[in-house]
Amino acid sequence: IGLKNDTDLSSVNMAFSNLVQISATLDKIDQLNVYREKVLKRNAELKVNSPTLSFNNIFYDVILKMRAKDYSGAIKELDGEKIRNIVRQEGMGRFDVVRLINLAKAHIGLDGNYPKAIEYLQRAELTADSVAMKDARLEVYKNMRDVYEDSGLKDKAMEYQYKYLALK
Repeated sequence: IGLKNDTDLSSVNMAFSNLVQISATLDKIDQLNVYREKVLKRNAELKVNSPTLSFNNIFYDVILKMRAKDYSGAIKELDGEKIRNIVRQEGMGRFDVVRLINLAKAHIGLDGNYPKAIEYLQRAELTADSVAMKDARLEVYKNMRDVYEDSGLKDKAMEYQYKYLALK
């Protein structure tokens, strides 16, 4: 990556953020490793401290842990002090929603703890509402629907399906 200044780099960091999210969804995260190393190196050279890059660097590792079914390792990363400090920063609410949704998924994967997953998703819903981002709320509603469905709470699943469709 031949970027000359930090203005260019902020665009690259946002693009990398989008690639991490898309790659996680498509289960193609391995294909980003070369780009990840270049982006991290260039940020270090320019002494840029980007909260989105810091989040996605941790999240990249979380995705690999989730894929390897290392749910306790994923939970440790997602609930660690470093990532919690990152998502508390101005403008990082969307990333906190991603963090909370993945904490819910990791708890289900670890031990089928649906009540804990619902607790995290409820926190994600409050966060999504506070940042007023429709797409974040849609993602939370979809996950709430699925978790309630999988845990046998059909009425609650339908409630979130209706919320999802109404917002969509």
